[in-house]
Amino acid sequence: MTSDNRQDYFSFPPDSLQQSSCAFCQHKHAGAATCEAFPDGIPDDILLMKNDHHEPVEGDHGIQFAPREWRQSNKQVKEGE
Repeated sequence: MTSDNRQDYFSFPPDSLQQSSCAFCQHKHAGAATCEAFPDGIPDDILLMKNDHHEPVEGDHGIQFAPREWRQSNKQVKEGE
């Protein structure tokens, strides 16, 4: 991008940046595009956010999106004591 306006470097068209809800699901396998619902590979429609997998999908073994529980880092825990 070449622009004299620095704001252009931080402006993105609406809906241009998305992250699959899989990243926030407790069933996701670390480091792979697989999960408990789809051990052979998460379907593209779910990875590409065309389906948020909050409802059953054929082949999901009865497992749908469930939010991951986030843990505090050790530093945050010590600071909170």
